Amino acid sequence: MRALRQKHGFSISQVAERIGISKSSYAGYETNYRHPPMDKMLLLSELFHVSIDYILCKTDDPTGPIYTQNAKELLKQKNLHWDGVPLSESDLQEIYCMLETIAQEHASKRWSESTISSL
Repeated sequence: MRALRQKHGFSISQVAERIGISKSSYAGYETNYRHPPMDKMLLLSELFHVSIDYILCKTDDPTGPIYTQNAKELLKQKNLHWDGVPLSESDLQEIYCMLETIAQEHASKRWSESTISSL
């Protein structure tokens, strides 16, 4: 992970802040004193633009599949919170509706752009 961090020009503090952990916890990942949980592994994968398998040294190909999570599926989980503040079912429904609207707007924009470009 140190090589990836340095390649991207990040300090230990910057990476730690971006994935929401302390500087010492992240430093522990780089020295193999600690192992990141899956949620942090996903954030590191996205930050460094590499696959989780690459971070785990299971492949030499950094461009392998980068795993992401569908927000629609995430919102179906129970006991979600925002920085420790529990989100109720009605909160999650509001978030779901907002994201659905955003997704529809993006889809509509892509359709409009492709229609215009084909003219």
